Formats: sequence, C-alpha cells, structure tokens
Amino acid sequence: MKDINKMTKAKDVIVASKANRECIYYISLFGVAFIAAVVLILVGYRNENAGLRIYSYVLAPIFAIGVGVATRVLYASVNSIYTKAGTLYIKRPLYTRRIPQDKIDSVTVAKYGEEGLTSLKIIYGEKTAKYSLIGVTREDAARLKKVNKI
Repeated sequence: MKDINKMTKAKDVIVASKANRECIYYISLFGVAFIAAVVLILVGYRNENAGLRIYSYVLAPIFAIGVGVATRVLYASVNSIYTKAGTLYIKRPLYTRRIPQDKIDSVTVAKYGEEGLTSLKIIYGEKTAKYSLIGVTREDAARLKKVNKI
C-alpha cells in the first residue's frame, strides 16, 4: 500500500486543499442509493414486478454516475496545484492540466470578492490559462508567482 505522506513530500505542493466534506457526503449518499437500487432490482425479480425493475434500472446508473463524479471532484480537490519534475500540475474536477515550467512566461495572482476568491492567470507560449481558486493564502499566492522562476 502506498504511503500518502511520502507521495505528498515527493511533490512540491503550492496550493494544498483539504478534502471537501460535501464530496464525502455525496459519495456516501449516492453509494447507499446505488446499493438500494440494486436491492430493488433483486426484489423486482423475486416478486416479478416489472415496474420496480424498470424504475431501478433507470436509477442505478444515475446513482453510479453520481458516485463517480463526486469521487472525481474529491480527488481533484486534494493537492490542487503542485510541481513535479519541472512541470506545473493544476488539478481540476474534470481534467489535470500540465504546463512545463520552462515555457511559462508570466503568472498573475489577484484576490477579489469577499468570499476569499483568487484569480490565477498563467501565460505560456501563445496560450493563456485562467482559474478561480478558493482559500489561497498569501504564502500560496507568493509561491504561485514564483513558479516560472524555478
């Protein structure tokens, strides 16, 4: 089994996020609902109830997709921005962007709003990446600005 502490120390984590409690809640909620849908399918077969089986056939994939999406969002919320082997990794719920550090031209970090939102703009080559982050401290913002100088 992998040691999570060693994995975190192997990366240079810039913006570390804690696991989102809502994601854990939704994983458990949709997981229990998926199990209940499977049980209803079995009960529908045993009692020869076609309506219950069709209802459960529709709900089971929806709950399975809900578990998958909540798991992916939870995965993306942990260690959301880090560097490893000269590459900047930005983890988002649906994708992970990899940007070589030697190609980064400029990094702009600015706070806005009352909710603690931070705007991140990375210009590399002819492309621009813009992100909105939550809960970025001043130290994290300073490390983000120095990413292209590493």
